[in-house]
Amino acid sequence: LAASLQGVLQLGVLFAAGAALFQVNLGPDSYSLFSIIVLTSTAAASVFILLALVSPSEKVMDNLSTVVILISAMVGGNFMPVDAMPAWLKSFGHFVFNYWANLGFSEVVVKNNGLSEALLPILVLASISVTLFVVNVILFSVRARRGGLV
Repeated sequence: LAASLQGVLQLGVLFAAGAALFQVNLGPDSYSLFSIIVLTSTAAASVFILLALVSPSEKVMDNLSTVVILISAMVGGNFMPVDAMPAWLKSFGHFVFNYWANLGFSEVVVKNNGLSEALLPILVLASISVTLFVVNVILFSVRARRGGLV
């Protein structure tokens, strides 16, 4: 919850600053962008909590998270538009939350569409969040029973 709230706050500040300083469009209504922000934050938090739960040490988690961040940003469209990528690389983007977050933000901010047009990214981000939440709770319970939590 704390990681998700921190992500919501960070993305909210970034979009608010973009709107105030650069007149960035925030979408057709107040809840479309907020929905994408919340789902992106929960999906990201779920991914990195999973990495923390499977990492044997903080050092491994640090290195693993750096690799995951860079690879998912690369194939998810954070470094260059997905449309500019080769087809073989573009297909990998569908497996990282960055791709779906970028698609959702693009629908709302760039194309000025509402939730109905951003339904697929919303559903995928929600699925990632819920699925990984369940997996994380199970892994946490298993580690706690085995005494593997510090």
